Amino acid sequence: MYYEKKKNSLLKLENVSKKIRDSYILKSVSIDVERGDIFGFIGPNGAGKTSTIRVIGNIYSVTSGRIEISGSTDLDMVIKSGKVSFTLDSPMLYPKLTVYENINYYASFFPISNIKESIDLWLKRFDIEKYRNTKVSELSKGNRQKVALARMLVSDAELYILDEPYVSLDIDSQFLLSEVIKEENSRGKTFFISSHNMPLLERLCSKVAFIEGGSVIFQSNINDIEQDISLKNSSAIKDGEYSLLERLYLTLKETGK
Repeated sequence: MYYEKKKNSLLKLENVSKKIRDSYILKSVSIDVERGDIFGFIGPNGAGKTSTIRVIGNIYSVTSGRIEISGSTDLDMVIKSGKVSFTLDSPMLYPKLTVYENINYYASFFPISNIKESIDLWLKRFDIEKYRNTKVSELSKGNRQKVALARMLVSDAELYILDEPYVSLDIDSQFLLSEVIKEENSRGKTFFISSHNMPLLERLCSKVAFIEGGSVIFQSNINDIEQDISLKNSSAIKDGEYSLLERLYLTLKETGK
């Protein structure tokens, strides 16, 4: 199921395919993320989640299809204008720089006023103030992930794209990140989140899409899922045993959609 494209779309992929050597890693992927969405992007390892994010970020060029962000197909221009900010599956921090230096360097690419105040705010929000002058190489994986998240959010972008943001975070930090996403969403920010954590995404997202083998196999408003597919008729699951998105995933696997 694909929802009708609307005028307030912020991120659109239309029949996007990506071929590497002789294989297609993405096959006619179409996604529509509207302003104000928290959009969950779900799939197993190797399904195409990270590859999709890489074509959105113009790390990979598309073989065919069209990507539009904030009404423009000039992805380099949109990214350089500061309208979109990423955190990838690997934090990609500079290990010899301090926490503050890493965030400050990233922030310098965005049209931000009061950079210092913004950095201080996000260091405090993610409870990493005490590490501001610590080299990233000396941090735990969880704290490195929090630095990457603070670095992304200091940009004050319109659209945030997160690839497996909950990886390496402890339970408290996972809940904290979800609260931050909801707070920023209430300020009008839009989120596109790739994650395996389906129960968490279910509580957070307004829309979801499932990708398998490089193709989007299901896409819906979170509140319409029960109407989009008959979950109760799946022999693979019992009602109440799994979350809604887990039930949906198992049903999709069972029916081969």
